[in-house]
Amino acid sequence: KKYNNANAPSSIFDNDAAATSNNNPHAIPKIIHQEWKTTDLPYNLRLWRDECIRINAPDGWEFKLWTKEDNLNLIKEHYPE
Repeated sequence: KKYNNANAPSSIFDNDAAATSNNNPHAIPKIIHQEWKTTDLPYNLRLWRDECIRINAPDGWEFKLWTKEDNLNLIKEHYPE
């Protein structure tokens, strides 16, 4: 069965405490993951990121910028040879 706004449980689409609570094991974490080669973003991407943070951070969203080095370390840590 496909879900859409009409037949999905309201907590999937509503931004209420139950849908985003750390106590809810089914909650989707409010984290926006972004990736770039380094932390030195091009001007236009930095503007977009700053605006995204400005709009969403007050609602409890966290932002993680993953660099190439971060990604390599993640793979080494979780998938060692």
